Amino acid sequence: GCVAVRSSVGYQESLALMTSSDGLLIIDAPADISVFLPSKLIDYIGADKPIFGITPKGTAADLIAELGGSVADPAETQTISAGLSQFIQELGSRRSGQFNKPWGEADVRERFTADRVSSDFLSMLQNLST
Repeated sequence: GCVAVRSSVGYQESLALMTSSDGLLIIDAPADISVFLPSKLIDYIGADKPIFGITPKGTAADLIAELGGSVADPAETQTISAGLSQFIQELGSRRSGQFNKPWGEADVRERFTADRVSSDFLSMLQNLST
């Protein structure tokens, strides 16, 4: 009863499910180091929900940790098990009202807002034309 597994849904429905969830999970393939940054992680940041990443060292793991989330390497099953258990306990505490502040580092979340990303992109384009 703690975890819901669903079949594929459309993008808009996936956003609604993210924002109605207690917590979100990223699962990546094992690797020594991963430079992969899944777009789903960027969507998760916008949902303002706790994130647990089963992901190797690298870009996604660094970003999740910077946000204040937890990470376990996909090759370390005991670390995954302990991390998921702790994550579920945290979600239960949040649900019961023990945490009153929004999840995650606000300055990190702000870097991925549509306004910030479009402003940064516009700056890059303007720098190209000079």
